[in-house]
Amino acid sequence: MGRNLTSFYCLFLCFLLTHKSLQVESANIAFFFGVATYSHRIPAWPLATELAERGHNVTFISAFPAKKPHPKILDYAPRKLVEWIVSWDDIDLLADRKQGNLASQWVALPGYGIAVCEVIYSDEEFVNWVKTSKYDLVFIDSLFNDCGYGMAHIMGAKIIQFTTSTNFPWHSGPFGIPDETNWIPDMELPFDPTTITFKERLTNALIPVLWDVYRSWVYFPKLEEITRKGLGITDLPKFEEIQRNVSLTFLNTHYGEEFARSLPPNVIPIGGIAYVEKRTPLPKDLASFLEKGNGFVYVSFGTFADFQRFEASQQNAIIGALHSFPDLQFVWKVGNDSLANLFPKGNVYTSNWMPQQDILAHPKIRAFVTHSGLMGIQESIYNSVPLISFPIFAEQDYNAERIHRKEYGIRLEITAFTQEELEDAITKVVTDPKYRENMNKVSRMFTDRPQKPLDTALWWTDFVLTHSREDLETLRPLSVDQSWWVRRQLDVWITVLGTLAISVIAIIYLLLKTLKYICCASDNSIAIHKGNKKKVQ
Repeated sequence: MGRNLTSFYCLFLCFLLTHKSLQVESANIAFFFGVATYSHRIPAWPLATELAERGHNVTFISAFPAKKPHPKILDYAPRKLVEWIVSWDDIDLLADRKQGNLASQWVALPGYGIAVCEVIYSDEEFVNWVKTSKYDLVFIDSLFNDCGYGMAHIMGAKIIQFTTSTNFPWHSGPFGIPDETNWIPDMELPFDPTTITFKERLTNALIPVLWDVYRSWVYFPKLEEITRKGLGITDLPKFEEIQRNVSLTFLNTHYGEEFARSLPPNVIPIGGIAYVEKRTPLPKDLASFLEKGNGFVYVSFGTFADFQRFEASQQNAIIGALHSFPDLQFVWKVGNDSLANLFPKGNVYTSNWMPQQDILAHPKIRAFVTHSGLMGIQESIYNSVPLISFPIFAEQDYNAERIHRKEYGIRLEITAFTQEELEDAITKVVTDPKYRENMNKVSRMFTDRPQKPLDTALWWTDFVLTHSREDLETLRPLSVDQSWWVRRQLDVWITVLGTLAISVIAIIYLLLKTLKYICCASDNSIAIHKGNKKKVQ
């Protein structure tokens, strides 16, 4: 009887555990990446695929379908969103950089967020899908995809913000991240934190405040209006409230390659999540090409920096520099395959697509010439490959500054470099051991952690799915409910400094009054003394 009772309890316990597991495994999860390039999918895709493999029903909403679709993931590209994204082809990022319009690219972001909201909610098919879908969790790309707040609300879903880079300035306050603008540069301002000036600290301190004010008073009210109209709902909470109740934030950063930030428990760093350790063989022609040489440099300027849009002087500088190293091989990701014909010695391999992670893991690689995209940098760090960086837009200057300052690479200006500068950079990075040694140091700190980034993201995703919204409030700092000036203790410091100032003024006033009294008393005494002398005479 005792053995049967024990068996029954064991079976009952197994049932409860299995039931609990099934609750998590059968969750409906969506990824909303509206205002995003294809590169934004890259760090999120390993998480999406692994969640699908674990039994979750995963939907990925983006204008860019996966290049390698996963059979268990629904890739949903709303028609009107795709049409809107196509218009981005007219953006000339190099021209903006040359004209010094980098700041305007950041200022334009809220406009993209509003536009994507108008676009998707004017798509009848997408609106019907939102109204008829039920999801447990929605991952929202942090780059002004806040329109997803309304979608998550109507679906009854929890929210995890997925930041494909480091923390954006407009999320520090709402997610309870302490203000560290005294030393950590904003990604819009790529200055050296070791030599920060008062002017830089002042600008750095104002940026997140200005973003907070703009989003609260202008941006969010506009999104709320579009969402109510588009979804036909009236009970929509303020987006500020929804934002404050976001369950978690994932940051694609790590102190090993960025900064030792003070992060609260609701902000999880998962830097390097896009890196896949399992390597696949290189294409046969590329593998054969690399076997012939003693070392190579990989060259890629990303998706948005089309070589054909480079100034003629920059094109000639790159081609000339590659000619200058006949004993060094170059693997160049470029849209124009015919460029290989310009190198009769056969030391340059070109293609419009490259298996980047497999190339960076090749034992013969010597350096990587990059546009300073974060994914490429993190992949290089995993493989200890030194860098030559040419930042173009967004946070790439912020990334390139760290590379140059920590000397695991060299930074050059894409709109103004010369052939001689590129040749010098290649020579230094390939021959000077300090660049490889410094990259090895960064790599050790970046990779040595208790869990792989993907496992960390998976654990916390299960945590959010398992616990109630009330339980998850435990992770959220109470500062998220405070105003920006209270959060920064400005009222306290104004009171302290004001009190000190009043005290100093009062003391000075009293001293002056005392001195005046003493002086007047002294003058009266002298006058009386003189008067007495006259009387005596």
